[in-house]
Amino acid sequence: IDVLNPDLIVLGPLSWRLGSLWLESAWKVLREEALAASLADCRVEPAGLGERVGDYAAVAVALDRMGS
Repeated sequence: IDVLNPDLIVLGPLSWRLGSLWLESAWKVLREEALAASLADCRVEPAGLGERVGDYAAVAVALDRMGS
């Protein structure tokens, strides 16, 4: 967060399914390690595709294989 200074970090559905097991640990490390100003400017949100991300990935791979 300090180096890239993103406005947004998008996490896929697996991260959200792991819930507090993973997210609480991640936030703990971010609060300990990141500069407060950098962390305050960054949002963490779930991916807009949600559970459909795997479907889109499969279609992308299939289309890529068909083109080669």
